[in-house]
Amino acid sequence: MKIPNNVDIRLAILPDLGSGAVAFVIVAPAPLKADLSLLRRPRGLSALLTHDAGLSWPDPRGVAIAETALSAGYPVALKFANLADALTCHGRLVREVRQ
Repeated sequence: MKIPNNVDIRLAILPDLGSGAVAFVIVAPAPLKADLSLLRRPRGLSALLTHDAGLSWPDPRGVAIAETALSAGYPVALKFANLADALTCHGRLVREVRQ
């Protein structure tokens, strides 16, 4: 996924009643900070992409949506049913920004 260099990328974990926890990877272009407040405020996100357990990531359609939103200056949240998938995604995005 192509992401601008001036982004904040964070992993957030929320408790989910009944199923353990829900993990988010939040990507926000500067000057925004990638935090959970973006999920709660009106017009805080331009895209919330979900990734169910067992599905491959990255999904080409989801990548295109995220790239478009980020290039236009809007934050994106990726929601994962599986914490291991969220950790892999977070690591991959952080490495891509550093390159």
